[in-house]
Amino acid sequence: MESGQNRASWYVGEVITYFIHSYKGSSKFFALISIVESSTLDEYGGPSVTLFSENSPQKNYMVCGVEDIINIVGFVSR
Repeated sequence: MESGQNRASWYVGEVITYFIHSYKGSSKFFALISIVESSTLDEYGGPSVTLFSENSPQKNYMVCGVEDIINIVGFVSR
């Protein structure tokens, strides 16, 4: 990819908490997200995720604006 080009990408993660940040009279809503280790879609388009273990040194977090969250999906553990 050449310098200056934008590329569409996304992250799959578990929302830890939502919070508000206020600065100079403006407020923004954010989410703290724990990024999953891996994610795939099955043949029906259903997501499957693998979470990092609780003590994993590779566990990653990100903060994003709530307006950037595309979908919120609920999972049932089995």
